[in-house]
Amino acid sequence: MSLGLAFWIVYLVAFVFSTWRSWPDHGPIVNGLPLWLLLGILGWAEFGPPIRG
Repeated sequence: MSLGLAFWIVYLVAFVFSTWRSWPDHGPIVNGLPLWLLLGILGWAEFGPPIRG
């Protein structure tokens, strides 16, 4: 397993669990959105797209 694939798996799992944990109250989702966008952009720049065709 490459480091890029491991990053995207951990990124997706962490995003799903953080969204699921704060589902009834949408405040943490909106407040944490810039962090997830930044991590996604940095991961895309460093490791490339998660699915390569």
